[in-house]
Amino acid sequence: MSNTQSEYSVLPLLLPSGERLPCLIESLTWTPTRVATRWAVRYRRNRVQSSTLAGNLRHLGKAYSWARTIAKIDLDDFLCSGHTLDGGQIESLVAYVREPSEEAAQVRNTTRNEKKTESEASASDYLDAGSFDNALSVLESFLKWSLESVHFTPMGICAHDYSLSPCDRHLNCVRGTCPDYLRTKGNQAERKSLIQILRNTELSLERAQAQATSNNGDLAPAWVKHHQDTIAGAKAALAIDDDLGVKDGDMIRPFNPSDRSPDCDLQVNNLRCHDRVRRKKSGKRSSPTSKLQR
Repeated sequence: MSNTQSEYSVLPLLLPSGERLPCLIESLTWTPTRVATRWAVRYRRNRVQSSTLAGNLRHLGKAYSWARTIAKIDLDDFLCSGHTLDGGQIESLVAYVREPSEEAAQVRNTTRNEKKTESEASASDYLDAGSFDNALSVLESFLKWSLESVHFTPMGICAHDYSLSPCDRHLNCVRGTCPDYLRTKGNQAERKSLIQILRNTELSLERAQAQATSNNGDLAPAWVKHHQDTIAGAKAALAIDDDLGVKDGDMIRPFNPSDRSPDCDLQVNNLRCHDRVRRKKSGKRSSPTSKLQR
């Protein structure tokens, strides 16, 4: 077992298949790090040799040590909650990764007579340019991967295991599949949530398309389709605010296939429709009536 920092170690595991799989663990408890283990098992192990993966995990060990000692956060909880590092945190992490490890500090001196000065030790123990560049590349890959499959919802972050498949329930209201979804024209809270969904999903689509074009698995095309449907649905719901034939306060079913509006140019999943539900002054809702019936 080799140390990355005193708090984290890389443990080589031998699987029944004969494969050697390194695992990043907490040195004192031998508890595996959650996100780093998922990254190693589900993504990185299929792209590099076992020895290379072990070196990658040593770099991640420094990131976990930085999170605990400098940033004062639990990196697993932080990433699983959908958070991202800000500019200041990234600069701090990069500087920390560049610094000598405790391993290097322990071998600085062999005898008291050969003791180096602190400046001499630090100059020789810092990562060289090539190793430093490799460490940053590994950290970038890890941090991007940790967020690629996250689903943002107005209620919070969904904990579905997205490395296996997209959630078939995620944002169904705005994916063009729900005939009961009502959008109120002019409601700014709804609009703000839809814009956030649209922006987050567009970023996720870019990552999924990159995965699909690089042939990194069969799952990427499913993600591309999932994100495309969500983006189309969000745009359809937002377009209600631009429909001059709809009054502010009117409630609209953007995706009702049984009641289509011929003058609606928006098309989602081959549906062209606005199904209107008028609200009376009393607050009660009347039966849906389309523009064809009025």
